[in-house]
Amino acid sequence: MEFLGAHLAFRSRWQKTDEKLCRHSMSFILHQALRNDFFESYLYLLEREPLVKLYALTSQVIDGEIQFYARSRNFYKDVPATEEGMMGDFLELSDTDIASSRQFLRKFIGMQNDVNLQQQLQRQLNELNLQQQLQRQVVNQQSQIPQPPLPNCVNVQRYNSETGFCGGDQGPGKACTGYALDCGSGIGRVSKNVLLPIFDNIELVDMMEPFLEEAQNYLEEGVDKVEALYCYNLQEFTPVMKKYDVIWMQWVSGYLTDKDFLEFLRRCKSGLRQNGVIILKDNVARDGCRLDPIDNCLIRDIFILRSIIYKAGFTILSEQKQDGFPETLTPIWMIAMQ
Repeated sequence: MEFLGAHLAFRSRWQKTDEKLCRHSMSFILHQALRNDFFESYLYLLEREPLVKLYALTSQVIDGEIQFYARSRNFYKDVPATEEGMMGDFLELSDTDIASSRQFLRKFIGMQNDVNLQQQLQRQLNELNLQQQLQRQVVNQQSQIPQPPLPNCVNVQRYNSETGFCGGDQGPGKACTGYALDCGSGIGRVSKNVLLPIFDNIELVDMMEPFLEEAQNYLEEGVDKVEALYCYNLQEFTPVMKKYDVIWMQWVSGYLTDKDFLEFLRRCKSGLRQNGVIILKDNVARDGCRLDPIDNCLIRDIFILRSIIYKAGFTILSEQKQDGFPETLTPIWMIAMQ
């Protein structure tokens, strides 16, 4: 908490400067631009970087694009479309990451995508349809026949033509297994190992076209479940309304400004079905935030992330720190929200 007092004092000083001393100066303009793009983060960033340098790395607009996005895109132009490229220099941690993601996701799924159970439910639905046909015939014939009892294991509410099969526990925080959206998917490492084993259909969105092209090979037979590939920057992408049971965002929120991250979360909220969940997994600073000097990614602390999530109108269902990674690395957290 020691840094918090220093931060508040720093913020108070700059607020006074903005309001009284340099309202029409260049520094005021730079501050305003940074505050607009990084309303939760920019004061922490100013503690690490001089104002002019920070502006040049982030909010400066060149050829119609702010440098925060241009620098990240230029970095990924040189990243190979492989698992090694997706994991950087830490491919050996991929299995640990995948195992933790699966375990965390399992908490928020009403039913695993069990093929046998789906077939059982489908047979039961066919029986229900047959009963409805018999009932219509009875009405037409103006006669009555006893209706066969429903199978004991059937819960009609477990299936919905729009949401798919939803067995097991249902309610807030228990999503169905119809559709998942993988944001910042890369070649589909998370889709292949975490989402495809559970969901009937998935969609991938990434800003790099070579990654999405490779995804069609990398996902192998799972590609049949891929309904769409979107080549978009997330700040420009709008999920289809009320379509997704789970929206997964891993190692991508740091490539959005605070403003665009907030607005993207709001758009994602509109894209969730009933009981749908967003899962955010990302690097989390130990305090404050900082810009990664390599890929220009913004690493926020857990308090900043929570603040943006709450402002987007979400409730946090669960938070969990990634285990099994070296302590020397930046901590990674998983956050489920609804």
